This record gives sequence, C-alpha cells and structure tokens, in this order.
Amino acid sequence: MKEEIHIMSFSLNMVILRGYVGADPKARKASTGMEMLDFRLAVSRPINAETRSANRAANVQDPTDWLNVRCFDKLATGIMQAGLAKGDLVGIEGSIRADSTKNVDGTYNNYFTINASKVDIIIRKNVPQDDAVVVEDAPSADELESMLPVTA
Repeated sequence: MKEEIHIMSFSLNMVILRGYVGADPKARKASTGMEMLDFRLAVSRPINAETRSANRAANVQDPTDWLNVRCFDKLATGIMQAGLAKGDLVGIEGSIRADSTKNVDGTYNNYFTINASKVDIIIRKNVPQDDAVVVEDAPSADELESMLPVTA
C-alpha cells in the first residue's frame, strides 16, 4: 500500500473569537475617508478542565486576554448603528494583522489587531434580549445577483 503525502500550498489567516466588549467602541475616519471602528475584546484563555475546576473551587477567574478589534467601512457603520457597547458579548470573524510602532529610543513595539469581517452581537448587556444582531461586511442579495453570469 502506497502512502500519500499531501502538502497544502496556501496559507490561511482566519480567526473566530467570542468575548466581551471591554469599552465603548471608538469611531474615526481614515485619511482616505473610510469609516473605522476600534474596540477592545476580552476573551478567556483556554485552560484544561482540571485547572478550571481548581480555579472555580478557589474562586479564581480564568486568565483573560485583551485583543484589539478593528472594523472598516460598511461593517463599522453597521456596528455603530447597532449600538455596540461595553459589556456586550460578541462573536467575531476576521483575520490577524501584525503591526509595529517605532519608539523615540529606536525600539519597536509589536502588536496584533483583529480585522473583523463579521460581528455577531450575541448578548446585549444593557438592552432587553431579542434575537442576536448580525452585522457583516458582505454583499447584499441584489449585489450578489448582479455578480452572477447572465445565462440565455
């Protein structure tokens, strides 16, 4: 029996997260005029079940990581209209972007930003609960239809 080895010839930069909004989002415009929205996301770091049980027994919280999330254009506008706020539980789909800034002393600070392509507002902290709000930067049905090839 011959063994086959498959080598993937592409890379993938995709992230799916669920966490709590740490502060009210901040809106701004890029130099190009594009809408941008930034907010911090608190996500629990995965730990094994044994450690989680011990933490709960000792009344210790699971470790939390804080991530920077950035939304652009239609997605940013949709989230602003939806009223995303501190304490809301959200699901995020997007990609990771690595950046750095140069300090006065010549050293660099490296950091990562999640560029969101979809945001699901799962639970609103200060709003009566209805259905989840889904905001995504995807073409509308009319836009999708106009992209389809015309057949005779």
